[in-house]
Amino acid sequence: MMGGESGDAVRKSMELLVALGDVFGAERLVPVESAHISGVSYANLGDAGTEWLEEQAEMGARCMVRATLNPAGMDMDRWREMNVPQEFAEGQRRVIGAFTRMGVEPTCTCTPYLIGHVPRRGAQIAWAESNAICYSNSVLGARTNRESGPTTLASAVTGLTPLYGFRLEENRAPGKVVKVEASLRTRLDYSALGYVTGKLVGSGVPYFRGLGRPDLESMKTLGAACATSGGVALWHGEGVTPEAGWASQHLAGVERVTVERSDLEEARARLSCDFPAAFMLIASMNPCPCGFHNHPDKECTCAPGMVQRYLHRISGPLLDRIDIHIEVVPVDYEKLACTAPAESSSTVRSRVVKAREIQTSRFAGNDGIYCNAQMSSALIRRHCHLDDTGGRLLRAAMEMRGLSARAYDRILKVSRTIADLDGSEAIGPDHLSEAINYRNLDREGWAG
Repeated sequence: MMGGESGDAVRKSMELLVALGDVFGAERLVPVESAHISGVSYANLGDAGTEWLEEQAEMGARCMVRATLNPAGMDMDRWREMNVPQEFAEGQRRVIGAFTRMGVEPTCTCTPYLIGHVPRRGAQIAWAESNAICYSNSVLGARTNRESGPTTLASAVTGLTPLYGFRLEENRAPGKVVKVEASLRTRLDYSALGYVTGKLVGSGVPYFRGLGRPDLESMKTLGAACATSGGVALWHGEGVTPEAGWASQHLAGVERVTVERSDLEEARARLSCDFPAAFMLIASMNPCPCGFHNHPDKECTCAPGMVQRYLHRISGPLLDRIDIHIEVVPVDYEKLACTAPAESSSTVRSRVVKAREIQTSRFAGNDGIYCNAQMSSALIRRHCHLDDTGGRLLRAAMEMRGLSARAYDRILKVSRTIADLDGSEAIGPDHLSEAINYRNLDREGWAG
């Protein structure tokens, strides 16, 4: 392979693996049975990394073993819905295309073991992604080091990897015994234990006593937290993991530490946030970088496509959850200088208070519901009846603007509130029309 008889792509991959083995003192290369490859997001790779992958595919790089792929930088099917820029999507598709041409399965998951990619115990594998590494080493009993995207791809192409680190039995022995003196009742408890353990052992190998009977999801959570807080790539659980029996024979002279309930509670407090409050989000933005898009008098100076890229900074799903979008136009001099009496704040306040009283009465029998914004789908159907005219109006808006089901619900809630402010028991076409017009950013062509 080093001589190029299998092609330039294989030769370059071999050179990378041999250099890696030299750095870590590996005596030889060993066959691997599978690979899981990271470094998939176009945001990290950029054009240079993408071109390198395309070059490998063009040179004939092909996987010799099963290889799966870590998540991409976007949802490959619903990226338009999420307002991912077209140029980013094109770059990400190039990345996935290059991997696919090399024979990598475009799984786009960080948990390949949950979709059927499950190595056997003792198998040499080349996996990247900290959670997958920790799970395969610990729960499955396979053998891998903390690999990178390029080295896992090289192993997939050559079917080989340097023999060092956790691939050697002597390096899989425990470095610290962690005695758990707490009842582990939930997956959050296992996550907290992993967080505490990672802080205690760093990148060492912990041997747990007192884990109870964790399910696979709890073990995944434990390992992911260990890997995140301390860089753990392998752990043993007494009576739980496949290598625990062997590991128990190598505990002489190993340091012991104890984790108590108070340690877990402290970790949970660090990892958890509880905000028992209803909040109102109010935000503002310019219509474009220069600030004059859709201005009645001044011309927008932004280049073609710049307005859309600017608006894409707010994701579609987030924008969809905002009830009201209003385009605010400049106020001209005549209106600013007008001396005619305007509606006073106290009058507006009285109207709002009356509307809230209507809603309080409406939801009196629904615990925790006190305003229209909190209505469930069932409550919307009960309290937001439309007549035939209103139904046709909303149907037309949905079809013309391509509105989502979430936007449909929000329009009905807002129209119900407008009717309450108007003192009307029924939602009329005027109320509905006003609510539809409060979703300016859903309007087709708004961004040019």
